[in-house]
Order: sequence, then C-alpha cells, then structure tokens
Amino acid sequence: MSKEFVPPKETLDMQDIGFDEPCLAFYDGKGSDQIYFNNIRNASGDYKPFVKSDRLKWFGAPLYQEAFRWFREKNMWAEVKVEDSVKIGTQKFYWLIFGEYKSLEGSGWIRALKDSNDVYYTTYEEAELACLRKLIEIAKEKL
Repeated sequence: MSKEFVPPKETLDMQDIGFDEPCLAFYDGKGSDQIYFNNIRNASGDYKPFVKSDRLKWFGAPLYQEAFRWFREKNMWAEVKVEDSVKIGTQKFYWLIFGEYKSLEGSGWIRALKDSNDVYYTTYEEAELACLRKLIEIAKEKL
C-alpha cells in the first residue's frame, strides 16, 4: 500500500513549495519511510484528515493522486504515457508536463516538456516519481 503514497523526501519538497493539504496518512518525521494511518475521528464518527504537527514533526503523506491534483490546481498538468512495442512486456514509460510556468527567461507555456535525451522508464511508477520530481523542480524555480 505504501507505493500509493509520495515518498517522504518528495513530500517535504512539496511542503517547501506550499503543499499543506490534509492527508489520510502521515510520516513520523524521524527519517523513516513508515506510513501511519490516521485514526482520529470527528464528532460524527468520520475520520478527520491528518494535519501536520510542527510540535511532533509529523507531516502528511499525500497519495500520488493528491499530489498531481495539487499541481493541476496550480496549472501544471502532467501525465505518464506508455510507448508500446509489438512484443508483450517491452513497454517503455515516459512523462509529459503541460502548463504555465515561469523560468529564468520569463513566463511561458510548457508545451510538452519531456525528459531530456528521450529518457524512458521500465515501470509506470518510476516514470510517475520522475515526473513528480520534475514538477517540484519547476515549482521551486517559480519561488
């Protein structure tokens, strides 16, 4: 189940660029990749989303879908694509990013930003993490 969550390093990088959304789970902030699930309920018995605690150093563990949604709300669209081969099991994955961004040269649109030198990944998950890292890098340039 942990593969559904953004890793701790990238989660902290996202917090550095403004991500502060409630999450269903959290990391303990002690350098562990261990995911803890929230079991706090509100008055009606529903689970309350986790909110980070500066005092305890806990921080939310977003799902990949939450992270990509957050970037979409910032007008940075991303997708992982597959380039099929005729032979079964030889798929290659890559990512594309679209949206408005600001670079050192000024503002503009990312038409189809893709890994340089036509980098491909052997799994969807590798491409997804690489794409998330690139989104974080672009967002850091905007700060």
